[in-house]
Amino acid sequence: MLAQQLGELIAALLPFALVMAGAVAVGFVLWLLLRASSRRRGKMSEKQRGQSLVEFLLFLPVFLVIITGIFELGFFFLSYVDLLDASREGARFGVDLDPASAYPDWNCATTTNFYVAIACYAEESFGKPLNPSNGYDDVVVTAYVVQNGSVSFRYPDFERYGNKTSRFSNADVNEFAKIGPCAQGFVIVEMFYRHRQMLGLPLWTWAVPDPIDLYSFTVMPNATATTQTVCPP
Repeated sequence: MLAQQLGELIAALLPFALVMAGAVAVGFVLWLLLRASSRRRGKMSEKQRGQSLVEFLLFLPVFLVIITGIFELGFFFLSYVDLLDASREGARFGVDLDPASAYPDWNCATTTNFYVAIACYAEESFGKPLNPSNGYDDVVVTAYVVQNGSVSFRYPDFERYGNKTSRFSNADVNEFAKIGPCAQGFVIVEMFYRHRQMLGLPLWTWAVPDPIDLYSFTVMPNATATTQTVCPP
């Protein structure tokens, strides 16, 4: 699962990297040409100063591409890091909560529902409003009990907005939960967010997918996921 998440991140960053590399290469070539031209001219006349202005205007679009690309890349990383932190905060919030507490209260301010409380806390920690109408934004919460290296019980999954489902199968949980004979509970918080470019310049919306679908998850142990401590002598 971590490899899949890393692959999606690299795929999202690749267009940024290609355009930025191309802009840097063009800028470097222009710089070499300008340097060679200035050496040949020596002291500049008025006509040569006009030529320098034209050369500067040729270089200006390359400079703007690099600067706006840095801005867009910065906003992208900010959203991704915020999403990671939000899933981590939500999972940490659910460490001591009881998955069996599923009273149907959907109000974030008053709920004692295990799933709703975690999803609300994760979304609030994100700091950006999720947009359920885009068909992607969502918070998914799942809880498991693992014993002898495999899932012995899976609580019902919870999707806050019903846009996405958990990417974790029981087999995925078995891969990282190498638990002995004592039962151990886990809570997994997955967050889905559709990031849109902040500047929305035509070059970047053409070269880089807009929007970009982001995904993060965090797994935390949950001490109350088991109704009793199952630990054979």
